[in-house]
Amino acid sequence: MKKQGRLPIKLIDNEEFVKRIVDYINLFVEKVIQRCAGLEPGDLGLVIQDIRQELYKQGKTLTILIEDITAASGVDDSLLDAL
Repeated sequence: MKKQGRLPIKLIDNEEFVKRIVDYINLFVEKVIQRCAGLEPGDLGLVIQDIRQELYKQGKTLTILIEDITAASGVDDSLLDAL
């Protein structure tokens, strides 16, 4: 195997290196999901507030259940504030 072909294998076998790369990539998960969904920070929160206001006018309420908020990727702070 060529010298440059062995380097990636050595890096993948290095658990500490892989963990650091995964941790780094995970820093961007929320932003990537928001961009892929075409959302700006705060958009979901505004939508939820609009829905709640409209339902309030009708004498209804909105109930949102989230079993494990830590597992909800792409959920920004403004959405949590709206809940």
